[in-house]
Amino acid sequence: MIRIKGIRIDGVGSSIRVLSKGKFPWWMGALFAIVGCVALVFSIHEHRNSEELKAHGVQVEAMVTDVRRHESHRNSRHGHSSRSVTYYPTVTYTDKAGVAHTVESSAGVSSRTAYRQGDMVQVLYMPAEPERMEIVGMTSPFSHYIFMGVGGLFLVVGVGLTLYGLKHKKLNTPESEEEVDEDMEKPQPPYPL
Repeated sequence: MIRIKGIRIDGVGSSIRVLSKGKFPWWMGALFAIVGCVALVFSIHEHRNSEELKAHGVQVEAMVTDVRRHESHRNSRHGHSSRSVTYYPTVTYTDKAGVAHTVESSAGVSSRTAYRQGDMVQVLYMPAEPERMEIVGMTSPFSHYIFMGVGGLFLVVGVGLTLYGLKHKKLNTPESEEEVDEDMEKPQPPYPL
């Protein structure tokens, strides 16, 4: 009999049994919580920046001078690949002091025809930091709230899973393993390797 971290193997080709069913690794919950926390902090930061631009920014007309195409590929473990294309417009505008600024938008769009070179758009920029700008209407006003909700959901689920995993880790005492071992002495149907 071989025992490896919660798995018991009785001889070659006979059977494999998991000693403790329902055991959840606490670190997976912690990973969910970390992802949720990062998403929540990022979305709150972006929302505050957007609100600050709306409250204190200056709106001017700008010209789209370039549209950069960014392509990303992703391969799944099943051998399938997917391709994602995002377009980032670069705009040129003149601030109140008469200085021209050319800035690439930090937000991209998936539609190739959303912005074309030569299009006129409205941008909001901060007078103290003229390079900090946002194209008006480019992102949905609800996108930050949706991202905050998803981040918050991941955080809550992650904390719950972490606590569940840690609670069941503490319950896994040698006495409970002996009880499981007694159950394993009963005849079990073989599960071939």
